[in-house]
Amino acid sequence: MRKLILISLFAFCKSMLFGQTIFKQEPFIVKGQLKECPEKFLMLYFEDDNYLPLSDTIYINEDGTFYLKSFKIKKPQRANIQKNRTQINDIFIAPGYDLTLTGNAKDYNTLSKTRKLSGVGSLSNQYQFILDSILIERGSQVSVFQLKQVELISFLQERRKLQDSIIRRVFSNTTKEKHLSYVKKFVELDNQYQELNRLLQFVNNHKLSYDESISFVKNNFDKNVLRDILKEMNLKSGMYKDGIISNEYLDYLVNLDYLRDSTLKKQKNYKLEKIKNAYQGKGKEYVLHKLMSSYLLFSRTFLNLNTNRELLEPYIPLLTNINYKKSIDTLYANKEKELLRSEIGKPAVNFILDDNFGNKVSLHDFKGKVVYIDVWASWCGPCRAETPAFKLLYENYKNDSRVVFISIASRDAFRDWKKALEEDKTEWIQLIDKDDVVWKAYTTYSIPNFILIDKNGNILNFDAPMPSSGIAIQKLIDVAILK
Repeated sequence: MRKLILISLFAFCKSMLFGQTIFKQEPFIVKGQLKECPEKFLMLYFEDDNYLPLSDTIYINEDGTFYLKSFKIKKPQRANIQKNRTQINDIFIAPGYDLTLTGNAKDYNTLSKTRKLSGVGSLSNQYQFILDSILIERGSQVSVFQLKQVELISFLQERRKLQDSIIRRVFSNTTKEKHLSYVKKFVELDNQYQELNRLLQFVNNHKLSYDESISFVKNNFDKNVLRDILKEMNLKSGMYKDGIISNEYLDYLVNLDYLRDSTLKKQKNYKLEKIKNAYQGKGKEYVLHKLMSSYLLFSRTFLNLNTNRELLEPYIPLLTNINYKKSIDTLYANKEKELLRSEIGKPAVNFILDDNFGNKVSLHDFKGKVVYIDVWASWCGPCRAETPAFKLLYENYKNDSRVVFISIASRDAFRDWKKALEEDKTEWIQLIDKDDVVWKAYTTYSIPNFILIDKNGNILNFDAPMPSSGIAIQKLIDVAILK
């Protein structure tokens, strides 16, 4: 008997950790079929308990069927399913959810109209699906930048009525679904801060005085919410985390200070100082980490990276969360490796890609020539806007065998790339980066990106002037030709 008691006590102790019972982790499952999906796989993007990004891969079969069972999801939250031209955003996921997703994914609009969700957790997602379908049916995209004050307030009131009616319709459902009450609060918070986000966007993008800025926000938003804007509980809302305290509200506070004292604009680290002095708790660390990360991700040269390293150094001790510190260290290390691969004067990373005629083209094929590379995508508006200027640039050199122009579509769907080429009628070399080889070696997560390579295959300029710069890029090409 004594032995049995000891075994039972041991089993009980193993089930406890620091006073908390350990429960078996439930998986999150998403399965279904996306017909005509142009992707071989999709990425499920979500976050961990520290609001750091995580992802899982959804592999798509030839017939569009897929199945993912993931144990990475630890809490109910919004997530995005994305890759290139396929996007399904703002889906609620949670441990124990078993969702079935279907639709036709040949393009964004078709998928938006045909997507359907069923299974455990589908009720939690009905709010967003209904709202999206109504907005798509209306076919109107309203930008706060185009509205006057009275128009904006009217728009927000109408949108609030629509959102509230859908909330009543979905969340008054008598069916009991796990996390449904949590999702309702989540949606209400998101809607509340989406409204504030639009008000702040208006203020931040119009030249209002200090008093006008404050009164516009206070007169058109809940004063009690504004008073508690930095409460930690708000962090459960994605709109709050990424749209408000990391973005528009932070810009609003900084701009108010600039209106009081314009000399503050000269301080490169003023936004970091504002976070340090005005924010608190987990929200403060979250925003600091996010801003620091952006400084590192968009460092385009070693000089830029080292300057940013010095700028950020005093704020590292403010990150008490060890996961944030590790994340910053990892970003530093990865950015250094990335820049080393593309350092000025070093050999350009070779690639072998398909052109629009099905031929294999290698960078090494052009040894002895100056190469001007354009990394773009069919869905990228600023990329396509460069095409007219690119045509003029190409015309100036098309009979000069010493220079080669190459456009490389990256993060793009094959058929959309081909369609764009038909529309734009470009004559220079057109390649597609199916496996992200060029994206990883030649971009720092932004396009369009232009690179100039010398006749020896070494990088001359990793952030070369765009075709629309006119004489600036022509001068660089002419000097490179003559060297």
